[in-house]
Amino acid sequence: MMELAYAPSLPDGLIARLEEAARGVGLPLREIELLGQDRYLARAFVEAVRGGDHDVFLSGVDWDALYERLEGRGLEPPEGPFAGPSPDMAQA
Repeated sequence: MMELAYAPSLPDGLIARLEEAARGVGLPLREIELLGQDRYLARAFVEAVRGGDHDVFLSGVDWDALYERLEGRGLEPPEGPFAGPSPDMAQA
């Protein structure tokens, strides 16, 4: 797996659980990286995957705010079809 830019405060054990849970549900790398910007969000995602509620959890994530955190750390948001939430998701 490529090196992802997580929040510096994210513990190694949580990174491993986040990556394992995300791979298990087919989450794209950029979204894994975005969830790793907040340790509480990462932990909640891991728990949602364990409980089978990851789809509901992901629909409530403020992806724009997470992109802003990455930009604030000097990283560029992606371009293309995965550049952000779909308009349908934003209205939900």
